[in-house]
Amino acid sequence: DQYNTLFDSSWQKNGYFAMKKWFSGTSTGSEMLKVLQDNLINTARPRALSSYNFLGQHDVIRLWDDTEAQKNDISAALLLQMTYLGSPVVYFGDEIGVTNGANHDQRYSGFNWDESEWNYDILNLVRTLGKARQEYSCLRSGAICQGEVEDSELFLVFGRFDEDGSAITLCNKQGKTLEKEINVSRYNVKDGQTLTDYLTGATYKVKDGKV
Repeated sequence: DQYNTLFDSSWQKNGYFAMKKWFSGTSTGSEMLKVLQDNLINTARPRALSSYNFLGQHDVIRLWDDTEAQKNDISAALLLQMTYLGSPVVYFGDEIGVTNGANHDQRYSGFNWDESEWNYDILNLVRTLGKARQEYSCLRSGAICQGEVEDSELFLVFGRFDEDGSAITLCNKQGKTLEKEINVSRYNVKDGQTLTDYLTGATYKVKDGKV
């Protein structure tokens, strides 16, 4: 810790454990967001933007070797990781569903080069979210603002925005479709604008600051 403030970046270990507790169902979205926000409050902005937001690395059990409940929520966790403030870091193999099998407590297994065994749903999601970060500068360096958080429904919203545009993240861990009214005016979005779901292409017209 004596050297921690001297580096240009750092591993967000507190953020990792907070996210893991959230998507494994042992904490609420409010509790997770408080940890993530506390990290930001105590970090200079240039460093916060480059902080390593990770869901896996050599010191922890692989993402896909955790419980079934966690596996069911990996998409929501990746969506959060790839759009929250900081620099998302994907541990090799997590993007294709690599596991260590019976040796799940080992973290140094090799990459699985057998493409027939890859999880393409997750791989395509990671690719798509990475493309979104390239296309929208607000996801790389924009301001961040917390929106609706409904712990009982496993649902949360936050947004990123800059002078070139806005991106709004909705995380739903219920495994079923939810219908929600979202206040988007706080993310520098104006009435009459049309928002597009980056993953599905669905569009939503902004009225009275909401969709």
